[in-house]
Formats: sequence, C-alpha cells, structure tokens
Amino acid sequence: MNPPRRSPLILIVDDDTVTNQMIQTILAWAGFDTACAFDVAGPLAGIREHHPDLILLDVRLPDGSGFDVCRQIQGEPGASQAPVLFISSNEDVSTKVQGFEAGGVDYITKPLAGAEIIARVRTHLRLKQAYEMLAELQAERIQWLATAQEALMP
Repeated sequence: MNPPRRSPLILIVDDDTVTNQMIQTILAWAGFDTACAFDVAGPLAGIREHHPDLILLDVRLPDGSGFDVCRQIQGEPGASQAPVLFISSNEDVSTKVQGFEAGGVDYITKPLAGAEIIARVRTHLRLKQAYEMLAELQAERIQWLATAQEALMP
C-alpha cells in the first residue's frame, strides 16, 4: 500500500504579512500546503523544518537580500532541488537577471495575480518532478550498467 500523497509544500518568504497571507490563500485554494517566513533567517530554518517543494522568495527583505538567501539555499542540503521563484515589485530587467544568476528559476512581479502564481508554481513543480524522474532513471541505468559490467568481468 502506498503512503498517502501529500500536497506540494510551498515556502513563502516575504516580510509583508498582507502579501504573505494573500499568497497563502491563493495557494491553499489551489490545493497547496504552505509555510511562511518573514526575514533572511526564515528560509533556511523553513527548509530544514518543512522540506518545501518550491520557494517563493521576495527580493527585498528587511534584514538582507533575497538574492543572497537564494545563493545560501543552493548550498543547503536537501534544498537545492526546491525551485526558487522570486517575487518583487521591481520590474527592472537587470534585477530580474540578478535573480536568475543567483539561482532563481522564475521572477513574478507585483502586483501579484492569483492565476499567474498558480500557473507558475504548477509549471515549476512539474519541471521539478520531471527532473527528479530523469535523475532516478539515470541512476537506475548506471546501476544496471555496473551490474552488467561486473557480470562480464572474469
């Protein structure tokens, strides 16, 4: 018997409680579980505690940069597979590029639209799942090749 499948968990990191609550409501309506953080320390603690499937990260936090947080997340065990989508009111192209260079996979500008958030989250979760399946298939093939090689060795 397979364990019950849980809903994907989205970690929302934004210092604005109204924005945080709005995103939580939108994602809950779409069937996602959520966890929240409000500052630079929050995402790392949230990752260790909740193991999110995806992270929505504000570019500007009261105690630091979302870009720096993203770089830290990339080095956190178990977090490197969680896609980071930046959220910001800054529409400047150079800022968006900074986000991608920091390791983000997408950039959503404020004002936020619920349908867009849901569509982007679903898309990146599907991409993550496909990547994980491909990695698993590759590991199986490598194991099969190793077994075949051992069988051929005298």
